Amino acid sequence: MLIPSKQLPTGFFKRPQDYSHFLFVAEVQGEWLSDQQLVGGTLLKQLGQVGDIEAETEGILMANRIDTREFPDELLDSLPTTVTGGDGRWRLCNEVGGTLH
Repeated sequence: MLIPSKQLPTGFFKRPQDYSHFLFVAEVQGEWLSDQQLVGGTLLKQLGQVGDIEAETEGILMANRIDTREFPDELLDSLPTTVTGGDGRWRLCNEVGGTLH
């Protein structure tokens, strides 16, 4: 993937080996034709080092387009209140009868 140089970390071209163990997220821009070896892209984020569980997990979630943002209170307050915790908020229950938090 061809990423514009202005999107790369400072020092990338002087010491590219410093970034060989980092995870990056990029997105294809435009159409990738069958006769092209490389396609243009946009660098979205530098996640962290290879092997770091948080960086690896974030990469998997982003690759699968899983939204990890917290639910807004307005949404949580609109859920049924028949199953509640001590705070009156809606909770999911597991099969055994306990409450998931």
